[in-house]
Amino acid sequence: MTASILRPVPDDTDAGAERRRSIGWGALGIAIFVAGWWIAAQRLGSFALPGPVETLWAAFHLFESGRALPAILDTGARVLVGFLLTFGLGTCLGLAAGLVTPFRHMVGPIVTMLLATPPIAWIVLAVLWFGPSSPAVIFTVVVSLATVPYLAAMNGVTTVDAKLLEITQAFHLRRWQRIRFLYGPHLLSHLSPAAITTFGLTWRVTLLAEVVGAVSGIGSGLARARSTLETADSFAWIAIVVALFLVVRFGVLGPLERHLQPWRKPMRSHGAGDG
Repeated sequence: MTASILRPVPDDTDAGAERRRSIGWGALGIAIFVAGWWIAAQRLGSFALPGPVETLWAAFHLFESGRALPAILDTGARVLVGFLLTFGLGTCLGLAAGLVTPFRHMVGPIVTMLLATPPIAWIVLAVLWFGPSSPAVIFTVVVSLATVPYLAAMNGVTTVDAKLLEITQAFHLRRWQRIRFLYGPHLLSHLSPAAITTFGLTWRVTLLAEVVGAVSGIGSGLARARSTLETADSFAWIAIVVALFLVVRFGVLGPLERHLQPWRKPMRSHGAGDG
């Protein structure tokens, strides 16, 4: 009689079931949030807190009046450019810092200073330097958030398992094979969550910068709604931002992450029968 051998293998059926359960729990969380929002709106009144239905109607009127789409396009362009520049620059500098120790020590204090500086300070300086414009918003995003992919890339390089590296050297793997099977997956495990975090923070910083340093975009519309005390419009702009983020996060970044990291699928064990 042979011993039973447990062999973990990827299971697409389990992955699909897990995804459906995740969607179900997420939908329940959203339903509870909307119900709590509606109850709070009934108690506080529509001026202080517009309800979900009133917010949806306000969002509909923003699209109907032609104000929403141009603002979405302006903000979306700034988010896209800011995210690509931030993630690209931060990743390249992080890789350099992980590979070159003197460079890592040299930029370390600068990174610490950037982490300690709030985005609002950069917004004020950017408006002074660039005026209320797209460059001011994009500059604020890059200088505020480049440290996120920088740290992820640097840690990805410096935390490669030395034993695994010795194994690749013992089997005389070529450089491209080491990159593909060791460095690549290890870096992706660090950069993938950093990309999602950077993207979410890019939305926040972009909107904050637009409120102060732009004459167009969703943040600018939010600032105008605030100045005219149009609370429903303010909530409508916020709802539009959240909806756009969820679409990109789960419609683009989520599938891309699963494609780049297939080893993160749920696993199940197969037992080999007695021989």
